[in-house]
Amino acid sequence: MISFSSQKIHNWLHNNRRAGGRGCSDSEDDGSRSLQFSNQKKWTFQSVVEQHKKVEINARAEELSNAERGSVQFLGSYRRARTEICKELTEGEQERYLALVDRWNIRPVPVTVQRE
Repeated sequence: MISFSSQKIHNWLHNNRRAGGRGCSDSEDDGSRSLQFSNQKKWTFQSVVEQHKKVEINARAEELSNAERGSVQFLGSYRRARTEICKELTEGEQERYLALVDRWNIRPVPVTVQRE
């Protein structure tokens, strides 16, 4: 018999699983009921630029919002600041970051990025 809390956990895992191998899924190919987890992030051009240009993006967001980092005004300006920084990249930088998008979506990202 499954305890009440174990049943709640099982229900949550079942309700929050994702199809397509991402997240949590039931594996019933061989008749077993084991859960498989995948903690895989879908990298985009802007998310890769964000990893490499954090300081510039934060400074631009502070400039646009005229507010301190972490404030509501700052957070409201962050996306716009990131977009502006992306548009200012040279062609070489854009190609480099696009190559990283492909690489990071196929292979594990560097340990320094994983730790953040």
